[in-house]
Amino acid sequence: MPRNPKPAPVFTMHGMSKLFFASIATALLAGPACDGSSSDKPDTATSVPDATGVDTEIADTVEDTVPPDVGMDATNDTEAPDTVGDIDDTPDQTAPMDSEAADAVADTGPTIDPNGDSDKDGVFDLDEVADGTDPFDPRSTRAWHPEIVGYPRLYAGPADREALLALTTDDGDGAVLWGRIVSESDRTPPEHPDETTFKTNITPSQGHIAEAAAMRGWVQDDISYVVKALNIVAARFPDPTYLNLRSQFNAGDNYNLYESQALVGFCGAWDFARGYADAHPEAIDQLLLDAAKSRLLTRIDYFRTLCFLGGGCRALLRGEANNHSLKSLSALGICAMALPDRADAATDFNEALAAMDHIMQDVQGSAEGGWAENWNYLSYSGDTHLPLFVAWHRHAAGGTWPLRHTGWIMRGDDRVDQIRMVEDFGTNAMLKAVHRSAVYAAQPDGKTPPVDDANPSPQGGLLAGLYQDGIFRWNWRLPAVNRATGRTLVPSFISLLEAPDAVEPAAPLDMFLADAGFSVFRNNWSSDSLYLYMQHEPDQMRSGGQAHEHADNLSFLLHAFGEPLIIDPGYIDYSNHLLVKYAKDHNVILVDGVGQPFWALDPAIQIPPLGNAYLHAAETRQDQTAIIASTKYFAAEVRRRMVRIGEWGFVMADRVLGAAGKMVTWQLNGYASEKIGGTSYSRRDVDAGVAAVFSWARPNATIDALVVAASGAAVAGDRLEENLNKGGRTEHRCGTFEAPMDEDAGFLTLLVPRPNGADAPALVASRPAPGIMSLSGSRDGATVLAILNVTDAAWSSVDAAGTAVTVAADSLWVKTASGATVWSMATPDIPDVINPFPE
Repeated sequence: MPRNPKPAPVFTMHGMSKLFFASIATALLAGPACDGSSSDKPDTATSVPDATGVDTEIADTVEDTVPPDVGMDATNDTEAPDTVGDIDDTPDQTAPMDSEAADAVADTGPTIDPNGDSDKDGVFDLDEVADGTDPFDPRSTRAWHPEIVGYPRLYAGPADREALLALTTDDGDGAVLWGRIVSESDRTPPEHPDETTFKTNITPSQGHIAEAAAMRGWVQDDISYVVKALNIVAARFPDPTYLNLRSQFNAGDNYNLYESQALVGFCGAWDFARGYADAHPEAIDQLLLDAAKSRLLTRIDYFRTLCFLGGGCRALLRGEANNHSLKSLSALGICAMALPDRADAATDFNEALAAMDHIMQDVQGSAEGGWAENWNYLSYSGDTHLPLFVAWHRHAAGGTWPLRHTGWIMRGDDRVDQIRMVEDFGTNAMLKAVHRSAVYAAQPDGKTPPVDDANPSPQGGLLAGLYQDGIFRWNWRLPAVNRATGRTLVPSFISLLEAPDAVEPAAPLDMFLADAGFSVFRNNWSSDSLYLYMQHEPDQMRSGGQAHEHADNLSFLLHAFGEPLIIDPGYIDYSNHLLVKYAKDHNVILVDGVGQPFWALDPAIQIPPLGNAYLHAAETRQDQTAIIASTKYFAAEVRRRMVRIGEWGFVMADRVLGAAGKMVTWQLNGYASEKIGGTSYSRRDVDAGVAAVFSWARPNATIDALVVAASGAAVAGDRLEENLNKGGRTEHRCGTFEAPMDEDAGFLTLLVPRPNGADAPALVASRPAPGIMSLSGSRDGATVLAILNVTDAAWSSVDAAGTAVTVAADSLWVKTASGATVWSMATPDIPDVINPFPE
């Protein structure tokens, strides 16, 4: 369907000043207050059933714990309302409306089709009029898609049990994941520390254990694990409302994120436990089943109230069309499918799916496969949104469903309150392209690259079954990925029933994606491949990442021979990301110490960095593959050309415009220092004031970077910088080379990786004239010669063999054994950076 992209909100709630937002708090917090004072709040004093049966106190208080209207007939018609104990999950059956009543409706609104279902929600128009719901609004129905019956219904159906039982004993992926399910189902769930303290990190583990136990019990026909799961779901928990008072803009400790994960687990557990109860109606104590359902409804009601009806959590989500909102919305969608007879289920499902469609396709994703928040957050959000993809795909089966675009996140979009057809996420071409790009962009070990606020992370194995594509299973089996499932263990196991065999990704090995905002050079798919990833994010790919964006346009990272050699400092964690998000922390050019800028009030109010980058060209000639991209700062414009020389290494040429009379700094982050065991770092001048060599050695490989400056007396230096190292913070050496430059400004660099034990390359550098830079490097008998001319006139010379060499104005000349190639450094004009918030 045609999209209608809208700009991402400028402000993000992370790190915002409370004082700054005092004037707009009323608008952001519109809606019911979440101060815990409502007399409708259920009693949630802690009382945990024993592991083998139902706690009688829980059973006695089932009626006391039903949130207002949850599970009840919203219209209070003459038929007795549904009760918590009514587990048929079927809407009340009412007689069709008589013709006189239908005529009355027709006189006051749209025409009712007496034989039709106008909003295609599975309920006939006359039945909707009779029960008080809107026949023209698919979110207004007493149950979410009531034509879908039977349990389990999320990731599998009753007919799948035998196939899943067989999968538990296969000799491959199924047995590995089943072993994890068995281990998880045997764990003792953690508990909140007392009756009044709600710990957000407790509930995801509880939900994960309950889901694994319920599935194991259903698959193996073992009632003890079903009972264990139901007891976890039925256990009382502290009232989390007070979390909403910790901040004006968030329900403390990321309740929205962690409780989203918890709800997916709890609703998955209910789905399998209810399926077991349906198959064995005399086996499960009805009181325990009722208590589990009641407590789950209570948990959902709290979540909806804190995160969607008002208060700080809602204010956070309104400002962040990103992983926070995707996780929260997908949890609502899963719960609507698992408990479809809730009064709010249909509304929740419409709001969840329609808003997710908007966020993913208009804010975060690009048709080329980019993801604005970048890869780590795609995987993190996937812990909740991918299970919803799988569950919805089972029922939508590649079709489209009518959904009313509603809810807080859709305000300002021209589709709000309209009924639109939304495509099954499991067959959506853009979303598949996003996940495929994450595989093609992955580092040689298979994990996603750590750019912006994105630590290296694996993608989930369920993608192979969801998208019917073996490259996901191939990536998932790599040793470093280790069949990762995150919080999607159960749906990942079930998805193996549909997953094709693993297939290594096909050519092209290189990817140059202007709209997605990144390029990848790769010589093969092995773990020791020569690999370079470069950032050049434009427009939505930059701004849509919001506070998770770094000032890293034209930055890159490089791996070779099984080692990360040139790194991006990455994320560390959000509390420390101010240490690594600025241009000085990345492999970019600084002008007077400044690169891609942030707004002047950063970090009090964190917004994306200003200024786009643009990929202008990508081309292969002989054994050289090259790209050129550019970006502007307030101070200058930088054009960077990266050329891969077969499997030898890279030539990097930087031209800087508008730098006359300014200090221009080249910087490079190598993954070695005296702080990192088994590594070493060194630097040396090649021609004092003209060129220098920086070397970083790791256990299996070393990289040498030879750089020459276009003008001025350059000074080589280095400093310790923070980075993420296997989940902990460490420090590496960042090399610097800086000089005061005239109008002809820039740098030329050779990046030469080699396996340890190989001879060091022979490196030569010179600056034969201002604005003319020459480098050569020889390794393993192969020599590369590069000359960069950043002046406005051609330059000629004679090489060592007596051959005349002419380098055109504003161009890079590269010669290898295959011949010489000239690459232009000219690029189209790009927009100036405009500060929308001038001081």
